[in-house]
Amino acid sequence: MKCSEVLERISAYLDDETEPAVSGEISRHLDGCSTCRTEFERFSEVDEAVRGLPRYEVPAGFAARVVSTARESALTGPKPGLTEWAFGPLFATIEEFIRLFRPEAPHHTNALQEFGDVPSSFMGHAYFRILN
Repeated sequence: MKCSEVLERISAYLDDETEPAVSGEISRHLDGCSTCRTEFERFSEVDEAVRGLPRYEVPAGFAARVVSTARESALTGPKPGLTEWAFGPLFATIEEFIRLFRPEAPHHTNALQEFGDVPSSFMGHAYFRILN
């Protein structure tokens, strides 16, 4: 298994959410790859810290209300000015063009993938639903 594949699945592996065969491949890879093992240890530390945080109960439907309110405010929020409307697409294109010349950043997993298993009763669930 390649490092990029391990790093994509490292959070699921840590949470015992990978198939047994995949877990075995990741375990073998971690035994032989210090870079991925270091990343796994970092994930483990974060996971442990999050587990130690207090849990709060929220009322039923809270996440749905937050998502609904956020979507409504996005639809009724301030409209872009003439400059943003006229030049926004141009600036976005230039930014993408410049990004092509930057050295490639190391591969990291998408944060939203890592937190996709947040229970719907947590505030984080509403936050990540808004971002998706």
